[in-house]
Amino acid sequence: MNASDSVEDLFLNNTTTFRLQTGAVVFQSLIIILIVFGSLCGNSLTLIAIWKYRTLQNKTSAFVANLAVADLLTCVITGPFILSSTITGDWPFSYPMCQFQGFCTLVFCATSINTLMFVAIDRYVAITDPLHYHIRVTKTLILLFLTLAWLQPAIFGFSPLLGWGQYVYIPDEYICSCGWNVQISLTITIIVLNLALPTFVTIFCYWHIFKVAREHSRKVAAITIGLSTDRKSTPQSQSQPQSQCKTSRHDDSSRRRRTETKGAKILLIVIGTFLFCWIPHTITIFCIAFTDNTCNLPPIYGSASTLLALMNSACNPVLYGILNRQMRMAYINIVCQRRLEHGLSVTSEFSHGNHGESSSQGTR
Repeated sequence: MNASDSVEDLFLNNTTTFRLQTGAVVFQSLIIILIVFGSLCGNSLTLIAIWKYRTLQNKTSAFVANLAVADLLTCVITGPFILSSTITGDWPFSYPMCQFQGFCTLVFCATSINTLMFVAIDRYVAITDPLHYHIRVTKTLILLFLTLAWLQPAIFGFSPLLGWGQYVYIPDEYICSCGWNVQISLTITIIVLNLALPTFVTIFCYWHIFKVAREHSRKVAAITIGLSTDRKSTPQSQSQPQSQCKTSRHDDSSRRRRTETKGAKILLIVIGTFLFCWIPHTITIFCIAFTDNTCNLPPIYGSASTLLALMNSACNPVLYGILNRQMRMAYINIVCQRRLEHGLSVTSEFSHGNHGESSSQGTR
């Protein structure tokens, strides 16, 4: 009990932060409010769209929904704490609340990047081995992935509460987080398992996805040239049925592969955005952990990295709306509360080859 009291006393005595000027406080507070509001609206729309429209309820949408939940919880729980710290200039709550906020931030952010990793694996199987996708990627496997996406971060989230590490208030970032220089072993483990490994796996998967896409484009070009040559060298009456059959099969295959590749590009942009938002915070982690408290980053860098990290929770639904026509139609339908003329029957870029189940009435 005495040890716990001393930790809390030390925490309370070290919450003095770099205080922003009044104008900067107002500006940063407005940005935080906009980010939280945007994340709340965007991720809520994503969840409502997936729940409401059957054509959005495919295997990958389970990961998209899981990502939206993690982002939504991040903005709802973490955002108000950062806003309060920005306004007051220090941590205005108790140490247990700091532990709660640090735990939630660590778990939700790690869940987001783990979910993106599992999406990349799912896309990799769907595009590189489409014939066996439904056999290899089952509902049980998806449930296992989603469980791991939450369970592994939760284990590390509880570690500082059980004595391995400590949650502390980081003044320049206006946020409670894991004390990166308290237990270097915990810091290294979190960085490796929740950042380095997911990033490596995701890059590996997308690299092979785009290799397949490039090879497919070359084959499409060769087949197109071959069909054109056949039509020139063969009498029209003999070549028409056979060439139409080849063209039809070729067009179906190309359409399916273009849909899968477009989905991969969308999700690649999502993971790229995540890394862009979190790399500044990662630099701060390394600086705190491995410079023995001699990190000389300017105070404004810490607050900017916090805003970027928080902003990621609002980015994903915007990306879905811009890059995915079907999700965009769902957003418009929900916001305007009207039935779209053509419905939501287009094949989703997030689908996995349920081509026989998709309607062809949608437009691109």
